Amino acid sequence: MAANVLAVFGHTNVDHITLVPKFPPMNQSIQIDGFQRLWGGTAANVAVVAARLGVPTALASFIGEGFPVEFLSDLRGSGLDLTDLTVVEGYPTPECFIFSDGDENQMAFVVQGPMDAAGEMELQTYSIEGSGTVHICTGNVAYHMRVAEEARRLGKRVCFDPGQELHYKWDADAFTRMMDLSDVLFLNHSELRRALKYTRMTKPRDLLRFVEVLVLTRGKEGSSMRTREERIDVPMVPAEVVEDTTGAGDAFRGGYYAGVHRGMPPRDCLLLGAAVASFVVERQGPQTNIPTFEQAWERALAAGAGEG
Repeated sequence: MAANVLAVFGHTNVDHITLVPKFPPMNQSIQIDGFQRLWGGTAANVAVVAARLGVPTALASFIGEGFPVEFLSDLRGSGLDLTDLTVVEGYPTPECFIFSDGDENQMAFVVQGPMDAAGEMELQTYSIEGSGTVHICTGNVAYHMRVAEEARRLGKRVCFDPGQELHYKWDADAFTRMMDLSDVLFLNHSELRRALKYTRMTKPRDLLRFVEVLVLTRGKEGSSMRTREERIDVPMVPAEVVEDTTGAGDAFRGGYYAGVHRGMPPRDCLLLGAAVASFVVERQGPQTNIPTFEQAWERALAAGAGEG
């Protein structure tokens, strides 16, 4: 029997989050509204949220020297299986410098550390073998292809979530090959446009030629799930206040998996994910304001969960 329900592969990094009223034109400056050094990384964000909401989860990442001991303590406190949180000597720990405006737009600059050289690293087989679902986030394309191939060989469910790196790390050929290895594809609205361009397709449902399930997040427009048999659309779950949208999509995914783990119908899984994201955007940082399952479910119910 698998030790974990979910294994998440990708970045675990320190986030330097800067809030700006708007992005200045090139070669100009602007005063910032706020700055914090916080814990982040696509894989860590998804994994921490899922684990705190009761999903037995493993986190598989390559980190470098100088990884903050406080971050490691917080990851352990979340209940994560950190067997494959691998320290690689000679590399700095990954860091991400994120600039967010007040309209859900972001720019990010990433110090990859050992994640950029992951193609040369030994495969983290423990997390693949010991989990029922393998969720692949940002990271080295060649390495993630190996992860997906091994997961597929072992009969695991493969979920592909390339994030913003779809725009600059993946090309059409690699993206198509990865979809052939995947069961579920997660995209936001800008990533969807890139995916359609890579595959020379025109409609989201066309991507279902490759995967069984397509999960789309659209910010204020809500989210949706598409399969070859049905389409489910749900609204955004409103936050009390929006301070920082960094990690909202990752929080959605972690909440979604919490619903799947509990055997909820797809519509409720989507609304639960949206509810979790609504809490995260209320504070700065993707791991700062994670709700309990009960808190998230209360908001999901208010948004219509349990009705269909």
